[in-house]
Amino acid sequence: MGFLFYGVGAALVTSVTGAPDFLSTISAHQTTLVIGAFLMLLNTVVDVGKGVLFFPILEKHGKRSALAYLAFIIVQVVMLDVGVLALLLIVPLGQQAIDVGQASAAWAQGLGSLSSVTTSTWAIVHYLGVAMCLLILLGITGIYARQVEESGWLGLAGFLLFSLMWALTTALQFAEAFILPVLATDAPKFVEGFLGIPAGTASEVSLGILPAVYSLTSVLYLLGGVLFGIATFRARILPRWAGGGLAVGTVAPLALSLLLPTTSYGWRPCRWG
Repeated sequence: MGFLFYGVGAALVTSVTGAPDFLSTISAHQTTLVIGAFLMLLNTVVDVGKGVLFFPILEKHGKRSALAYLAFIIVQVVMLDVGVLALLLIVPLGQQAIDVGQASAAWAQGLGSLSSVTTSTWAIVHYLGVAMCLLILLGITGIYARQVEESGWLGLAGFLLFSLMWALTTALQFAEAFILPVLATDAPKFVEGFLGIPAGTASEVSLGILPAVYSLTSVLYLLGGVLFGIATFRARILPRWAGGGLAVGTVAPLALSLLLPTTSYGWRPCRWG
């Protein structure tokens, strides 16, 4: 259920923030953005519920493991919520463009692109993004380790695909957090091309295999999430609804995105731009 809430919310948010110069038109789409952020925040309730529900189950195998899992859930929830709250700050920024006029609208377009890379907000969001990806990798590894024998080859395939997706996303988040700000002055065209990858915008300079890597992460997310969810469901070690929720929640945002009035840019479960 948590994957479903967060996935659907992320799809709604990405349908707004994935467009070029989205800040200059945010007022027309702020309802979609707020609804998406609200659905992402609902994931907090689900995650906290999982931590409370699984604690007595894990405590039978060791109190230290149960406490570690609960601590992981708390850290994950805090970081995800901070990211969502940062998204909600986009609304007043866009509103300022309307209040001040055309000059502010031009400022908003710049803030939504190259100039935003060197801001403190950009740094905080992407530092949290790197931490989030690493924590998710840790969580996936723990889940697989708990059911390694029962999940079989299907579980191994799902684990490898899903983990590879989050590892690549970690690398992309790292590049945005630590590399793009350095290149913003010396290689602005490369940075603009990098930022245009999620929207499918043509780059003036060669980006190498980066666009292909971005597309690959979407495929890995869908295949890995579905396979790992089904394997968890079949293993019967963890609650079956959790595995089923992962499989369904992985595909649900994609199905929803087909119904949204989006442009040519693609869907991703975790937008790193």
